[in-house]
Amino acid sequence: KDLDFSKPEDYEDSTRTDYGDINGNGDESEGLLLELTTGSGFIPIGNSETNSFQGTFDGGNNRVDNLYINNEALTSVHLGLFGIIKNSKIANLTVSGNIINAEKSANMGIVASGYGKINITNCYNEIKMKSLNTTYSIGGIIGTITGGESGVIDNCQNKVDLNGGGYLGGIIGGLAPNVKLTITNCKNEGNITNEAPISSIGGIIGFQDSSSILELEDCQNFGKITGMQKVGGLIGSDRNSANVLTIINSHNKGDLSVTTTEKINIYVGGLISAVNGQATIKNSHNEGKEIIHTSGKDYVGGLIGILTGSLKVENSYNSGNINADVTSYQSSMESIYGGLVSQKKNSGNIILNKCYNSGDIDVIGNSYSDVYIGGLIGDFWGSTDVNANINAYIINSYNIGNINNQVSRSSRKSGIIGESYLVSSVWILNSYNGGNITGVNSGSGIILDNSNEKVKDIYFNNIYNYGQINSVTNCEIYRSLSITPEKVAKVNYNNVYYEKGLMATNRSDINFSSLDSEKISSNEFVDILNTNIVDNKTLKNGDNGEVLSLAQINESLKDYTFSKWQLGENGYPELIME
Repeated sequence: KDLDFSKPEDYEDSTRTDYGDINGNGDESEGLLLELTTGSGFIPIGNSETNSFQGTFDGGNNRVDNLYINNEALTSVHLGLFGIIKNSKIANLTVSGNIINAEKSANMGIVASGYGKINITNCYNEIKMKSLNTTYSIGGIIGTITGGESGVIDNCQNKVDLNGGGYLGGIIGGLAPNVKLTITNCKNEGNITNEAPISSIGGIIGFQDSSSILELEDCQNFGKITGMQKVGGLIGSDRNSANVLTIINSHNKGDLSVTTTEKINIYVGGLISAVNGQATIKNSHNEGKEIIHTSGKDYVGGLIGILTGSLKVENSYNSGNINADVTSYQSSMESIYGGLVSQKKNSGNIILNKCYNSGDIDVIGNSYSDVYIGGLIGDFWGSTDVNANINAYIINSYNIGNINNQVSRSSRKSGIIGESYLVSSVWILNSYNGGNITGVNSGSGIILDNSNEKVKDIYFNNIYNYGQINSVTNCEIYRSLSITPEKVAKVNYNNVYYEKGLMATNRSDINFSSLDSEKISSNEFVDILNTNIVDNKTLKNGDNGEVLSLAQINESLKDYTFSKWQLGENGYPELIME
């Protein structure tokens, strides 16, 4: 049976007064309906750690409507139909109503806080939640899970807007340390807004804390996400190097927006704003636009904002445009934008296999702004630790999004990697750029290298560029910011192509293969690219019969295969992404 707190007929006796002053307004003569729908309203089930709900609650696919909680007069830090649950299962329930929290610390959700082993299935949130507190967690389904156990949230949905709090997610606000959580078949349709300068918000989950394991599969966000610091289409942020994160068959369609005059670091990602641990993303994508107006340092990526751990991305893409306005900068700042990843830095490798970006990146700014833009990776920065082993492997991937930078200060932009610096090696194999690159300062079709003895090796094989490069200093394939022979990176290249008549590189020791404009857009060129693939795991690597296998490059690549080429509808060769 459905329950509506506002309907007298849903009470055995809505006028009874023997429960006393439930709503905290000092009047014990009010009937039960008034006590539960005015003042502080409903007291959550399990409103303290010593009085938590423990067991199974099956709602029988019924509804609880017009739940009302106002924390103005309460001291509780757990606001929801359920305050605290321990080792419990909640299932088959829809809840609507309002939860209002002033500036007090409180977790909020259908379930505010979960401890131990938690299972929430087939639950739907229609509770509007608003909080002025900037430190605790709000989730449409559950505020936070803690306790060092495992949890499952399956087939749940948030349908309404959420506002405020430090950590917000359409499904769960935050995941505490040492918890394993699996979220499957979940969806957010509500807009999520956070105006706190230190915050983390996402369409599904707000943040993942230290030494935790998070798995998302078949999850979707459709709501607009608006914040001031860490904003992700699915996940706000992964906050610790010991975390493990997996995203499979999930996508974001909601726009992401950050507007702030605070001079802080800004992290925005179509799927997740920041990855500090080990992350794997498969068969997932972002379609939402990312709109940025800031006075801080931007890290904005079509899939991931900043990456300081290790990352493997397969069969995934971004089609959302990135529009950034940094004209409000009043001091020297760097900002970094990438079609898939804004910046990779510190330890760990990055692997992109069968990935692409088709979203445009447009940046406007002033003379205070330094900007780095890449069609796939904005800045591959690496580490100042000379013993660090940091590598990028880009395989069967491409960019066709246009890059337009109108920042008047230093800028670096390229079709694949905007800048590489302080890294062990970069491998770009069986890939291409077709995006046009315009704006001031340096531009390159594939990669711009700021080596100065800091990039050890760059490897190109079976790649080409057909995008138009219209910058002050242009190179169709590769540009080095240092051309001193003893300082430049070693570039190992085979089967690298560009259009004849244009400058491929500013290094005189490198000779890429030029093709007539007619040939570079022909089936003949398709045949050349396919012939360079000896078998599905091996490329030609020279004119003397040498080959380059994926397993030879790195053991972690041994199960990958090279994609074949076909002539695209625009007349240029394209990869067959199966």
